[in-house]
Amino acid sequence: MGKKNTLISDQYKSESNNFVFKGLKWPVQGKGGLNTRNLRRIFQQTDVMFCKFSRICLVRFDLHPVDHSPTNQGMQVFRRRLFKRINSKYGIPACDITYCWCREHERAKNQHYHWFLIFDGKKIRSCVPKAGIGELIIDVYDKMNGSVHLAGYHNIKRNEHDQQQRALSHLSYLAKIRGKGYAGQNVKNFASSKTPYPDREIGVTSKGLFSG
Repeated sequence: MGKKNTLISDQYKSESNNFVFKGLKWPVQGKGGLNTRNLRRIFQQTDVMFCKFSRICLVRFDLHPVDHSPTNQGMQVFRRRLFKRINSKYGIPACDITYCWCREHERAKNQHYHWFLIFDGKKIRSCVPKAGIGELIIDVYDKMNGSVHLAGYHNIKRNEHDQQQRALSHLSYLAKIRGKGYAGQNVKNFASSKTPYPDREIGVTSKGLFSG
């Protein structure tokens, strides 16, 4: 493993187990440190989907490439192929999917990637290995000679605050600082969709994540 590049400013570091979004405290996995800039993007993209849909399905999984790569080009290929298959199978266009992935490299020889995807929860309801979206994710990455670990899913309604809390705590893992920064200054450790709010402005609509 190469020398770590410490690219994150102290203003974006937090070890708190709570994160404030839209004036409300949310439980997160703060032990060891989180990048709050990345964490905010995770919350925003989840919030966007609750503005668009009354029920959403959040799917978490990990990708393990067979070989080390100094770039993340494989993730671009994977996303393009997966979204094409999703559109073909479920009729869901890319603009109705939000996503996030992070690159980590710790003790293993190769890097690995943590992902989440968010869909309309009425069209995709669950994620299991041998059917539906889980089978599809595994098949796409298997053809790229990598392995997949499905790390759970959450199918949640807009008004289910407790379930939203559990899901976002789960997703907050992708914002952790540990394991990041070993790929070089020009290689991303975190990437996400940038799907806009339907009304283009946060807080204008009463929809979205629970806000009290």
